[in-house]
Amino acid sequence: MCIGERRTLSFTMSNHTDSAVRFLWPDNSRLKFSPRVGHLHAGRSKDMTVTLSVDKALTWLEHEVKCHVVRVVYDRPSADVTDWDDRLKTVKWIPASAVDTY
Repeated sequence: MCIGERRTLSFTMSNHTDSAVRFLWPDNSRLKFSPRVGHLHAGRSKDMTVTLSVDKALTWLEHEVKCHVVRVVYDRPSADVTDWDDRLKTVKWIPASAVDTY
């Protein structure tokens, strides 16, 4: 890998427990996870990516990265709760008549 170059790796995160969990990857200057935070329902999986960026020469033979995971309890059945993570965006459509045009 060259300095200033980015490498991206895809992987799958799976929840093998019987409850939903909230995950949070660390905020790191060299490693960027996507999604970085979200919920993962029981028995479900989520596609993830991690991108490595380096601005100077370094050698990693092993590098441990810990993901913070906590159990989530919903106030309604989990089947009624929409999956979410920080990649999701809310789009608000505004009618053209409501937008000023120049």
